[in-house]
Amino acid sequence: MGIARNRQELLNYVNKATRISPEHPVVVSKFIGNGVEVEVDGVGDGNSVIVVPVEHIEPPGVHSGDSTMVIPPRGGIDYRLNDGWRIKMAEASLRIAKALGIVGPFNIQFIAGGDKLYVIEANVRASRSMPFTSKATGVNLMNLSVKAALNGLGMDREFMVLRPRRWWVKASQFSWSRVRGGSYPRLGPVMYSTGEVASSGKAFEEALLKAWLSTTPSRIPRKNALVYTYDEQYIKAIDEIRNRLSKWLVILDDTEEVRAMLKQGSVDILMTGGDTVDKDYVTRRLAADTATPIILHPSLGLELTRAFEWLRGGGKYVIEELLEAELS
Repeated sequence: MGIARNRQELLNYVNKATRISPEHPVVVSKFIGNGVEVEVDGVGDGNSVIVVPVEHIEPPGVHSGDSTMVIPPRGGIDYRLNDGWRIKMAEASLRIAKALGIVGPFNIQFIAGGDKLYVIEANVRASRSMPFTSKATGVNLMNLSVKAALNGLGMDREFMVLRPRRWWVKASQFSWSRVRGGSYPRLGPVMYSTGEVASSGKAFEEALLKAWLSTTPSRIPRKNALVYTYDEQYIKAIDEIRNRLSKWLVILDDTEEVRAMLKQGSVDILMTGGDTVDKDYVTRRLAADTATPIILHPSLGLELTRAFEWLRGGGKYVIEELLEAELS
């Protein structure tokens, strides 16, 4: 799978197919890159549904298994995922569940863009995220699925939206260092993560930092950060990250000197974006092979940068060990 942003990239992908025929087709779908990817884990009984909406920090185009997930979806001007969007997702889930006659668990992925809600796919099964959504809400969705199958949900309404009392974040664990000198660290429509960690907090920033720091080799940067991109679509976001981090860190560019620093293990974190293997394969591999934390999408990089700022400001609900780690 791949994303073609212009005619030449499309031709490049198609040319990789050695034989195209009805038995060996190439499927081309329209890519919607503007918007917020969201999904619901749910349970239906044929007449009603119970759903848990989840927000992805990374945008459409990043595999859901690699995305950083947030419960509940954040509202406000920046994210456009207020209660109205949650209701839209619940209503769409109800329509789909009824049309498919779903009795039991399901997962539906959406893109919320502008004033429209697009359906990416509906899976009539338990999802990989269902343990996460069950833990976050305190409702065992698999037990609920059994109840729905045997006796129905017994609801007096067509849908119910569950949300936790605390913020919950799921961070993906990658194992780039396990393939030394091999794979190019990247994100895309293919899943690369090998695990995940979920954490909660009274503040979103607390939940995000706890989840991210629970993955290897993540750590809070103290001296410097390598922040760059060779992909034009990410320049604006990368520049914002650089400007914010420069208030307390030395910001490095991708140069031969920095690659020498990576070999020495003296770079605190790498933040980048795009799939530019022809330009920075060596840089990303050096980071992976030296256990340097790697952030591969500016969306997550910006959220972490804001969380670092929150932490440095004392963090209203910051957990003690995080504060000690940053200030020591």
